[in-house]
This record gives sequence, C-alpha cells and structure tokens, in this order.
Amino acid sequence: MKDMRMFDQNNQEHESFDDEQEIEISDLSEGYKTGKERHGATTNVRKIALSSRYTPQQKRRRTIIISSIILVVLSVFLVSMFPMQTLLPKLLPSDKKQMLSGDNLFYFPEFPSWGEFTLDGQSLKSAPMTDSGPPIAITRGTHVLQWRGEPFAPLQCELVVPPVVSYLQKNCIVRPGGANEYTKDAWIIAFRDSPSLEQLPLNEQKALKHVLQDLLDKLESSEMVQVGERYSYQQNGQAFTAKQPLQATQRFVLDTNIAALGACKGPRFGADCTNGGSSDCRLLCTLNWPIRMGDATMLGWHIAAVARQNWEYTPQDKQVSRTGVNTPGDQYLVTFQVTREHNQWHAAFHPQGASPFDDPNCIGLVGQLTSLGEYQQLEETQQRITWSFSSGSNRASGCLATGSVQGGTSLQLPASSGNNVYLLYRFNQLQAASEPAHLLWPTLPFADKHVQDVAAQIANHAVFVS
Repeated sequence: MKDMRMFDQNNQEHESFDDEQEIEISDLSEGYKTGKERHGATTNVRKIALSSRYTPQQKRRRTIIISSIILVVLSVFLVSMFPMQTLLPKLLPSDKKQMLSGDNLFYFPEFPSWGEFTLDGQSLKSAPMTDSGPPIAITRGTHVLQWRGEPFAPLQCELVVPPVVSYLQKNCIVRPGGANEYTKDAWIIAFRDSPSLEQLPLNEQKALKHVLQDLLDKLESSEMVQVGERYSYQQNGQAFTAKQPLQATQRFVLDTNIAALGACKGPRFGADCTNGGSSDCRLLCTLNWPIRMGDATMLGWHIAAVARQNWEYTPQDKQVSRTGVNTPGDQYLVTFQVTREHNQWHAAFHPQGASPFDDPNCIGLVGQLTSLGEYQQLEETQQRITWSFSSGSNRASGCLATGSVQGGTSLQLPASSGNNVYLLYRFNQLQAASEPAHLLWPTLPFADKHVQDVAAQIANHAVFVS
C-alpha cells in the first residue's frame, strides 16, 4: 500500500507538471449570461501543449534526415551543372605546383658555390642551377652578368633577354633547358670561359694541383703478379705473361700537361679529354653537377680532371723490369668535389654511386663494358645486363664488375657455380672470374682459383661501389 501511495503521489506530480506545460482556451463566442446561467453552464475549454512533442533523440534524428536530404539535392544539382572531371578538382585540394613558363626564365652555370653572380652590378639573391629549384625571371633588355669568386679572375658576359642567337664574344651563351618539375621552359646560361686552372694565379694553381694529387696518392697500392698471370701497362697495350712473381704497384698521377693531344679512355664527356666543348679537362673542367635545393653537402666546385693510371712491375730482385718500363699509363677523366675554406683548398671524391668517374680504379673497366654491346645485352635471349663496379681497400688487386641479367638466364649453370656473374679487371687484363661469367663470355680468359678468390674477396669487402 505504501508503494501504491507513492506511485499515486508521483503520478499526481507528473500530471501537475504536464498541466504546467499547457494553457486553457475557453470559448467566449456566446453572449452574456447571468451568474446563475454561468454557474450551471458547461464551458468549452481546449488545452494546447507548450512543450515539444518530440524527445531529444527524435529531434536529433529529424535534424540528420533533413540535412542529408539537403546534401543529396545539392549534389545532384552540382553534378548536373558541371562534369565530374571538372567538379572534382574544385572540391578536392591539390598539391600540384604551378609550372612556370616564359621566354625570360633562366638557370645559371654551376660555378664554385662560394662565388657570387651580379646582374647590372646588383647581387642576385638566387642563382639556381638546372633542376636545383625554380628558374628566375629577368626583365627584358640587355644586361651585364658577372661572376666573382676568390681566387678566380672575374668572368663576365652580356645577357640579352629574350635570348637571341649571337656569335659575339661578349655575349653570354644560352641554350634551351627544357621542362622539369618547376618550369615548362627555361634557358640555361653559360659563359665563354668557366673556372679552371687558367683563371687562377700561379700560386693557387700549384696549391690546388698539390691537393688533388694528395687525394690520388691515397689510392696507391701494390699486389703480387703470380707466375702465369698476364699484365700490361696500358689497356690496349702489349700483354705480357709473368715468368716469375712480380710486385705490381699502381699509382694515379694528375695530368695537367697540355703540350700533346689528350687521349682519354673510358667514359668521357666529349672528344679526347674535353668536356664536350673547347675546355681541356687537363686544366680542370667545371661540371654542371646535379644538386637538389638545400643540399649543403654538395656545395663547392665540381670538376673533371685527367689522371694517368701508371703501373710498375718489379721482380723479386728489386730491379724494375725493362719490359715496358717508363710506359705512361692511360688517361682517364676523374671527378672531384673541391671546396675552399679559410683560403685553403680541399678535395674529395663524390659519394659512392654518384657517378662512374669517382673511382679511378674502375673507370677503365666501366668504359669497356659500357661501350661494347656484348656486355650490355645477351645476343641469344636479348636480356639486358646491368653492372655494378667495386674496389677493395687494395686497389691494385683489381676492379670487379658484378653483372645482373634482367629476367634471369636460360643457360644451364652447374649447381655448384652459384649465380654470381663476375668480371675482373686486373693488371689491365679483363677476365671471367666466375663460372656463369665464363659461360656467358667464353672467349674471355677464365681466371684460376686464386684470381676467383680475389674477386670474391673484393665482392665481400668492397670499400667503394659505383
């Protein structure tokens, strides 16, 4: 009973609460009645609720349904007004960069990074090299472009915008640079001369050559020529067979003598020992080395020089062999990264894999394998071959080329041979240093067990791979 009373009480309170949310409207359309008539009459009363008829959950559901209907109607309207391929780019964000275009966009030559370009006497805050960033726009007209960087002599030329074909010595050389990720078209500026030994005072020439030779001297090494091994002083020179053990010493010598015509072997930039133009790289050629914007590790002066790979073969009696003695080694182009700090020169080879020109020990082999089609593609299966080139800490032991046959090979190789395709360039002699290589190129001399072990040692302990 107590529970029932509580229920009645709660129910009454609930009804009282509901009554507070309602108003009464009486029908006053009848005329005036006496008090007695009013007392006995039944009044027509209507109740109107002031509170919402929907619960909070119903309100949220109703709002979602209405919003969805509006979005569907709006989408149908937009699609009917615009094609989908036109509409999507407008609705979706895009990170595509705007491509620059114009006949007044320029890239600059990659001169030593510590120098400065000026245009009509005003320093340029930005002088981007090809692909290093967006080109800069230069106003139309004729301008004086100058580069200064100690200790080089200043370089200057006249730049006509937009460019015109000109053979005047005073004018800058310009050529189309094509498109890249920043621009649809831009011009590349070149000077008639580039920084080289010729633009340096004699004392600075001597100091720089000394630094470059010191770096090359670090590669000097020796190796024993076994009895029966073949060796030579030049790549295409006469080959000899060792009749007794010989101490082979390899040394790389900077060649700056331009008295005779250059005859560089291996990969080259142009005829003889040039950079593809009139510059003789025996006096150092400035290179347009690819540099990404903001990469401080590649700042400096990127050059190509000429080095000779000289060999000396000494028998056990310590007397230099008269056969081929004093034969100059082959000339090769070698690239360096040169920097200058506190008026002092510094030089280094580029990082591994940057180019085939950074390991003088392998440049000769790179030239052979990349210039002959038989080492680029298998004739029977038409499969391509890619190569990597490795040197060990003892450069004189040889340069190892490791081949990878694209898509596999159809040759039946002995199960014990492994899959390594090794060619070893040792003492200027190319030979197959693994069974797969011997099967692919049977005309090459097949290395004995000792030389095969040398090849495996280089492969497992390479210090430089390009």
